[in-house]
Amino acid sequence: MSHIFGADRVTSEPLSLVRDPVDVLKAYEAGYTNAVCFLTEDITAIQLEALAALMDERQCGTLSIF
Repeated sequence: MSHIFGADRVTSEPLSLVRDPVDVLKAYEAGYTNAVCFLTEDITAIQLEALAALMDERQCGTLSIF
């Protein structure tokens, strides 16, 4: 999951997908730790599969995109 920034902090709470690592850090500073982003501009099917696997592994029921 090295291409998903913030994946190591994900818990079973609802997950937010944001645009870049700065947004992940801002969310974390604001007290919301379930934010991640992809480390590339183009999103591939492999990345989406990795995100789905992460959500399944951590039992995240919902995904919000910001």
